[in-house]
Amino acid sequence: PAEPAAASGEVPEEQASPIDPVLVASVLLPLLIAAFFLLRGGGGSSGKKVVLFGPMGAGKTSMYLHLRFGRAIPSHTSMQLTSATFAPKCEGASGSHKPITVVDVPGEPRLNYQLLAELSSATVLVCVLDATRLPTHAKEAAQVLYDVLTHETVQRRAPALVIAANKSDVRGAASPDSVRATLETELQRVRLARTTMQDISGSSLAKGSLADPDGPDFHFDQLRPAVQLLP
Repeated sequence: PAEPAAASGEVPEEQASPIDPVLVASVLLPLLIAAFFLLRGGGGSSGKKVVLFGPMGAGKTSMYLHLRFGRAIPSHTSMQLTSATFAPKCEGASGSHKPITVVDVPGEPRLNYQLLAELSSATVLVCVLDATRLPTHAKEAAQVLYDVLTHETVQRRAPALVIAANKSDVRGAASPDSVRATLETELQRVRLARTTMQDISGSSLAKGSLADPDGPDFHFDQLRPAVQLLP
């Protein structure tokens, strides 16, 4: 299953560490609103960008479309990055709010370079995964999150980070606490694997960062602000 994308047309077809992150596990709409208010809290009106990323099929495009058009729009798989600047149209975001740029990055691993290219200008980074497919999506999300969290631009700029557990309201979906714990475990596994490879290759590692093999086991609390869980 791949990422839904929109068709083209007027309702455009479907289709931001020493970080200073705010981590949120939530269902779709609260997450969108949370990300929006994070933006409202930062600086001036310019340069506000939300970047949606994560495994294929997690619901990134559905989030993008709902935030842009205020309603559900049928979508299909997309292998292309989608970006637009608009005033969010969803409950809790009135028309008086200033426009923000929202970028929907495909979940295909081969296209991760597109995500990395957006990090230098992101205000809020939103990692989306499907809470009904936690074992698989946590493994995939951890690989991407490691790349993001250890990226020099992210560590220097410290954009906000949101973890969105989509479909949390569906029966059988993992709880926010479970999503957090599983992601931390998977990130630690990726960290051990990556740092071991770097150590063997002789690459230098940043002390005190996620890439530091001598640091304590990874927990989101290490990224600084308190974690917020939205039901």
